[in-house]
Amino acid sequence: MADAAEELRRLYLQREQVCLAGRVADEAVVRGDASARIEAERLFAELHRIDLAINRLEAGNDTKH
Repeated sequence: MADAAEELRRLYLQREQVCLAGRVADEAVVRGDASARIEAERLFAELHRIDLAINRLEAGNDTKH
């Protein structure tokens, strides 16, 4: 159980970092930085992957698909 709790802590920290980076990328897109759009899309996909991993752990199903 401690391993799952540590993994959740790590994932939530990673999620927070990706969200912050995503906000920075979104601001750059608004300013007209075309390359930031690609980065924002990559970060959104990463956020989705992290959320799925969090959901699996919180549901007690830590199997990888």
